[in-house]
Amino acid sequence: GESDWVLLGDFMGTAPAKDREYFLTIVRLCANLCVGANETTVPHIANVIPYEIACACVKARNLPSQLRGAFCDILLHAFVDIAPHSEINYINLTRVWSDLTSKSSQPHVNFDINSNYDYSIIKRFVMQYIKANTVQVVNNADENALTLTVLILLRKMFSFGFFYNLEEMCELSLPLVHLLDGRTDVMTLTKGPQMSDG
Repeated sequence: GESDWVLLGDFMGTAPAKDREYFLTIVRLCANLCVGANETTVPHIANVIPYEIACACVKARNLPSQLRGAFCDILLHAFVDIAPHSEINYINLTRVWSDLTSKSSQPHVNFDINSNYDYSIIKRFVMQYIKANTVQVVNNADENALTLTVLILLRKMFSFGFFYNLEEMCELSLPLVHLLDGRTDVMTLTKGPQMSDG
């Protein structure tokens, strides 16, 4: 018989509104089930929505911003905010004199470099997205929500040490300052370069 498989972009463009909303809700539910590094549900969700699929959906500009944001939450809760990742202390306010010469001043990298997941995919996406979207369009609530989700993912990745060298931090700092500068916000995007995320 005729195949029931359909490209996700086509589905989100042609399916009835209630079916699209149902799918979006399911993806959000999967992300919420993984919150807090839930060791019971994370393996099951990662099996249903593999890392590569979640990355591809986040990067797919033909998908609605809300759905991309939901898959970004999947990346955060099912693949980034999980054991053995833990937050690192970049600024140590107390120091032991004898430790100053025996320990490196570089922060310890606390993400699993031997992981089965290629985290460089997320890093590249986050960096490209932030650099390409430094202007907030007030009337585009869905895109702004996606940007916030990407920023939350970036913050968590930064706290885990995914971005640990000075070059990467400098590359992100200026776009972040521009993004957070409310003076660059516009009501609608009518002129200038088209915003994208690479």
